[in-house]
Amino acid sequence: MNFEKGVLILNPSSGKFYNFFYLKRIVEYLKDLKIEISVKKTENVYDLKKKTEEAVKEGAGFIGAMGGDGTIREVGSILIDTQIPMLIIPFGTSNVLAYSLDIPLNPLKAIKIFEEGKIKKIDCGIANGEYFFYIASTGIDAKIMESQNVKFKKIFGRYSFYPEILKNLFSYDFPEIFLESHNFSLKGFYVAISNVPYFAGKYKLFEGASPFDGFLDLVILKEKGIKNYIKYFLELKRKKYDASTFELKKIKEVEIKSKAEIPYQLDGDIKGKLPLKIKIKENSLSLFLP
Repeated sequence: MNFEKGVLILNPSSGKFYNFFYLKRIVEYLKDLKIEISVKKTENVYDLKKKTEEAVKEGAGFIGAMGGDGTIREVGSILIDTQIPMLIIPFGTSNVLAYSLDIPLNPLKAIKIFEEGKIKKIDCGIANGEYFFYIASTGIDAKIMESQNVKFKKIFGRYSFYPEILKNLFSYDFPEIFLESHNFSLKGFYVAISNVPYFAGKYKLFEGASPFDGFLDLVILKEKGIKNYIKYFLELKRKKYDASTFELKKIKEVEIKSKAEIPYQLDGDIKGKLPLKIKIKENSLSLFLP
C-alpha cells in the first residue's frame, strides 16, 4: 500500500488545549519522511465523519486520527473494511484504546509508530448499528456521562467526572437490566461490554479481553446498590471475583433491555437509551501498532 499521501483528522475539541503545540511537530515529522500530508480540522461529530469520507475519496494511503476515544470511533467507523490503516495520535482525555494497544499517550512518541510499527487488524463491536472499539456500557457510568459538562471535561479532563460521580452515587436507583443471548439469559443492574482490558484510563478491569480474539468481554452486576457497584470494581481490580456479585462472559452477540429509560455509551460518548443489540465484527479495522 502507498503511504506517500496521508491525511490527519484533527478534533480541536478533544483533550487539553496544549495538544495543539504538538501538531506542527507531527506534520514536520511526516514531511521529513517525504510524505504528502494534509490536516483536516473538524467542527463536530458529523464533520469528523465527513472529513474522513473526503480523505478516503481523495485517495489517502493512511489516515491519522488526532483525538480521544470518541474521535477514534468516528474516524475508524468510516475506515471499517476499507483496508486504509488508521494511525492513532492520542489527543483525548483518557485514550483508553491507545493505552490498551500499547500506543504511547505522548503524541510525539505515538507518531513514530508510523515508521517503526506494523499494520494489524483489530475486532470491533457493533451496537444498534454503530461501531465501537473500546467499550459499550449501560447503567450508572452512562448516567454519569449523560450529565457531564463538556466544557468542564475539556478544562479538567478526567477529574471533571468526580462531581457527577459523587452526585450519582447517592441518587442513582439501579433499575433492572435484562440480557438475552443464544446461550444465556441474565438480569442485573449494570452492564459493560469491552473489547480491551482497560476501563476509564489505566484500570485493568477486563483481564482476559483482547481486540484480537474474536470475542467481546461482558460483565454484569448481579446485586443492586452502590455498595455492590463499588465492591464490583474493587474485586475486578484485585482479581478476587465473587460470582454472587457479578458475572463475566465472553460473547459474540447479546441483546440488552430494561423497563426503565437507561442511557448507554459507546467509547465514552452517550448514544441513546436501551434497548441495545450488540455483536462483534472480527478483523475489521487496520491500525498502525507497535
